[in-house]
Amino acid sequence: MTKRGIVESISASRVGHYLREAEIKPHKTKYWLNTKEKDPERFQQQVKEVCDCYHEAPEFHRQKRPTHTVSVDEMTGIQALERVADTLPMQPGYVERREFEYKRHGTQTLIGNFHVVTGEMISPSGNFVSQEALRDRLLWFIEYFNKTMAKPFDWTFTGNILQSGRKQRFHKSTFQ
Repeated sequence: MTKRGIVESISASRVGHYLREAEIKPHKTKYWLNTKEKDPERFQQQVKEVCDCYHEAPEFHRQKRPTHTVSVDEMTGIQALERVADTLPMQPGYVERREFEYKRHGTQTLIGNFHVVTGEMISPSGNFVSQEALRDRLLWFIEYFNKTMAKPFDWTFTGNILQSGRKQRFHKSTFQ
């Protein structure tokens, strides 16, 4: 503040007071990644298709033969960590203290399925190691519901599905 000519002098405690008052934490940062689309027009078309699918979902869900729209997404590289020492609980004057060292137990990929109309997380959410395993489970799930419900259902899946470690996009894929 002094370098910028805002004030002639100021103490560190006064700066800290102003930062706390304004709820500004200059010591904390968050990262983000700006996408670099190779084909912006194609990307916009894909976004439109997905948005249209979500927008149409309630109407298709109300039909005589309802269509269930499910958004499928994955979280890759979840690390399974075990602390090598117990975490020390919070005490007066001390925050909770966690041991820095840990033991790795590999990584997992979590797949979740969100029903766009009802807002429910539905089976087969879980851990899958390949697109084939997920596809097989999805098809089993659809067949099961079509056999056990009074009427068959149509299904629309949107999202990113893993294929050989890279994402494959598919939209408006309908399984009957």
